[in-house]
Amino acid sequence: MRGLVLKDSYVLLKQMKLFGILMLAMAVIPNTFTRGFAIMYASMLPITAIAFDEQAKWDYYANMMPYKKRDMALSKYVIGMVFTLVVCVVEVLAIIVTAAVKNQSSVLMQEELMIVPLVAAAAMILMSVNLPIIMKMGAERGRMVYILLTVFVAVAVVGTVEVDSPLWQIDENLLMIGLVAIAIAALLISMAISVKLYNNKRY
Repeated sequence: MRGLVLKDSYVLLKQMKLFGILMLAMAVIPNTFTRGFAIMYASMLPITAIAFDEQAKWDYYANMMPYKKRDMALSKYVIGMVFTLVVCVVEVLAIIVTAAVKNQSSVLMQEELMIVPLVAAAAMILMSVNLPIIMKMGAERGRMVYILLTVFVAVAVVGTVEVDSPLWQIDENLLMIGLVAIAIAALLISMAISVKLYNNKRY
């Protein structure tokens, strides 16, 4: 699987340098919406990797190599989680640095830091829904579906996790645990479905 992850990472970094720079720039801008979008965009990169694979007819070649279909499916999830983690780390560092420069209160900084894992968990749930659809329908036919889902979830989540949102009336630890648990469950279910879809593929 390591080779598959490295292959996708290399292709994405080579083909999408400008978008990568833009994504990191959005991650450091002190704005909840742009930071949330950066995380959501990172979680969509596996779909871009699948589109590149389809254009290059990679699956036909990979089927003749000693790669397991299970690893081919799961590698897309690894790509999504790795790039999302990178963006989250950049955002956390940006929030800490911004708080230090602007001399923000620790309470405000903690609230902004709390937003990062919440949006990341929502992004993982979105990725869990999107990837099986893309693997079943293909990147081109499934493009409209995941764009609509992504826009809907991104607007809903980012609008909800604003610092002054009523969402913060809920116990923060309970909210965090609940959303992370849902994200983990969604990932496990989605992985199982994607592996089954890949095993049923015909070349």
